[in-house]
Amino acid sequence: MSRVQTNIMKTTITHMALITILCCVLVIFGTAEEEHCGLMFVSAAAALIDVMTLTGWIIWALYVRIKKMVLKPLPHKTLLTLDTIGCILFVYWILIRIFPSITGAWIIPLVCLTWIIALLITVKSSARQSK
Repeated sequence: MSRVQTNIMKTTITHMALITILCCVLVIFGTAEEEHCGLMFVSAAAALIDVMTLTGWIIWALYVRIKKMVLKPLPHKTLLTLDTIGCILFVYWILIRIFPSITGAWIIPLVCLTWIIALLITVKSSARQSK
């Protein structure tokens, strides 16, 4: 029995799902603590986006595995860049859990900007790959 390498973990979809989930977690914990500026609705919206992203990614990954699709992985440089962004987001999440005073409403535009930068990196990389 031969094993098919699907490359699920090295794709644009997986990395953007991971960064989306991490960004949403930062928004949830950054706006829900001590009810900063009454932004509980933002925290709830981020939680909903988080659940939808994770559910969608799981369904997509199952589909890829069932169909035994072989996906084209991202280039190494792009993978390294996106992994670094994800690592920075994860470390910041740990820091806000230890020091809740470094949270606030200002985290929302910062996280959105980070997500947009990651999206632009993946789109640029995908455009280069398709040439």
